[in-house]
Amino acid sequence: RALHARSARARAAFVVVNCPTLTEEMLAGELFGHARGAFTGAVRDQPGRVEAAEGGTLFLDEISEITPSLQAKLLRFLQDRQFERIGETRTRTADVRIVAATNRDIEDDVRTGRFREDLLYRLDVIEVRIPALRERPEDIPRLAAHFLAFFARAARRRRWRAVRSSVPSCHLVVISAAEIPARCACAPFSNPPHATRAPPFPKGAMTTPLS
Repeated sequence: RALHARSARARAAFVVVNCPTLTEEMLAGELFGHARGAFTGAVRDQPGRVEAAEGGTLFLDEISEITPSLQAKLLRFLQDRQFERIGETRTRTADVRIVAATNRDIEDDVRTGRFREDLLYRLDVIEVRIPALRERPEDIPRLAAHFLAFFARAARRRRWRAVRSSVPSCHLVVISAAEIPARCACAPFSNPPHATRAPPFPKGAMTTPLS
């Protein structure tokens, strides 16, 4: 979304397709649309996500999960900007930028024949590798601040700015917890004899995993 919002296509649509959640037939219809009568239940012409993203960006999430036959259709679209709706012979065109993501080693999928090398060549114009969060702990404060603010606003809390200001201390707790040796982290915890039980949270209080 950040790439789209800061590009020359920002005024057009940003369309998302989650590839693993659909079967091959459903995904083909979702991408390229279908004509009336193409299959049972197709009572009207239905444009696909490609047409919906005209002039904008089409984001294909987990693209490595699509089948070989659908990879061929997508390759043709990337090469010629042409496609047909399911059940239709009319060739259509669309001007769409494709952004694709995967959590797999797609180059390994190419070596094993699971993913087409020519399709990867067409997609891999600019590659952005995002390291795992454990490799970039300095991002934790920003992510914590974002989600604390988001859920505080969702809960209609008026003091979400005050909640956000507490993130640095939470960050220190998270980082130091990851550095505790296993023998300490797994040691049983027991209250000292003089400790008293903490009072319950007041009704309606909001707690988070960072509490």
